[in-house]
Amino acid sequence: MKRTLQHPLQRRALGTAFAASQLLAGVALAQDCTRPEGLGPAVSFGGGSAAWIGPAGSPCDLSAVLDGAYNYRMGGFAAGQLPSAQSHFRARFRVDTSGLTQLTQVTDSTALFTLVGAENQPAEWNARSRHLAWIGLVGRFSATDLTVFLGDSSGLAKQVPVSGPFDLAVEVAAIESGYLKFWVNGTYSDPPTARLPEQGFVDLSAYEGIAGYAIGNMAPGTGFLPSHAGQPIVMRNIDFSEHLFGDGFE
Repeated sequence: MKRTLQHPLQRRALGTAFAASQLLAGVALAQDCTRPEGLGPAVSFGGGSAAWIGPAGSPCDLSAVLDGAYNYRMGGFAAGQLPSAQSHFRARFRVDTSGLTQLTQVTDSTALFTLVGAENQPAEWNARSRHLAWIGLVGRFSATDLTVFLGDSSGLAKQVPVSGPFDLAVEVAAIESGYLKFWVNGTYSDPPTARLPEQGFVDLSAYEGIAGYAIGNMAPGTGFLPSHAGQPIVMRNIDFSEHLFGDGFE
């Protein structure tokens, strides 16, 4: 059964990431730092730009910035596609927003991290049913929220206020007893900041596992560029685990 998303922000982030990453498949960019395992070259697409940065011999950070004329598919990011679909996935990284001013309205938004399912891969890379999860920053009058969508038909979502740089960890099980948990400034061994669904499980088996992911600054809302053009978001301490044989998962 096809799954459709309930929020327009989810619907475009991965189309941006995977369209551009496929165009650049196999392209190696010169760098002195060590790119995180599982991620491809930095991609600059449609007015966005990204670069792997860091001293020689050290792990790379990903700096991503949006500028120029608005394009809802624009992005600076890096993407990865798994050699085979995985039922479980973990990712953790530090979101350095020290160069970003506060987001102030719902259209003032950008995606930070996205997951796609294996269903319809690769012929329909932009199919909405493949958008398994969307994590990004969304503004409101008094705060910037880290907003998380789990892309099943129930439209599960959670907003958590964040300020300044923060650590983010994510755990997803794309199975019949599916769920998403995330931690802000915590680790996998801590109680999660939030869980989707809050109790019980949601059937995510229709996604046929997790096929790939993207990380960066991408698919902005219409209110993002007027206030944040040229302001970088830097992803640090990136660590992805494709699957851990169920160890430590629910």
